[in-house]
Amino acid sequence: MKRARKLSDDMDLSDEDLLDDEEDKKENEDHARYMSILNRATPEQKKRHDEMHMTYFYSTSDKKVKEPFENLLKNIIGHIPSEDICFATAIAAKIYVGELIEAALGVAKEKGESGHVTPAQLQAARRRLKKTLKRIL
Repeated sequence: MKRARKLSDDMDLSDEDLLDDEEDKKENEDHARYMSILNRATPEQKKRHDEMHMTYFYSTSDKKVKEPFENLLKNIIGHIPSEDICFATAIAAKIYVGELIEAALGVAKEKGESGHVTPAQLQAARRRLKKTLKRIL
């Protein structure tokens, strides 16, 4: 039986409604925090953010992407990874590739080159990231 609190003569508020209200409040706070961060971003960062959300790297519904990625992780860790591990690894890979491309574009800009990113620029960018992060990538 549902417990209910009487707020007024014509209005009851059940425990489930209270929990829903708390969850809605937390979601609104999280969204407000997200929007405040997004509003402080530079136009270039906003563009990158939009592009990131328009692309996908790992999708549970797309077997053409999911199966090879799971097989790669299976070969690395020795067992079939959970969906959460696949998703987290895909996010980390996406961030790394974004940083690598950004660094490669910086290398090209320094050399006065334009056009597509070349393998040499990617190698130089990887070396820079490796020095910056002080770990093997």
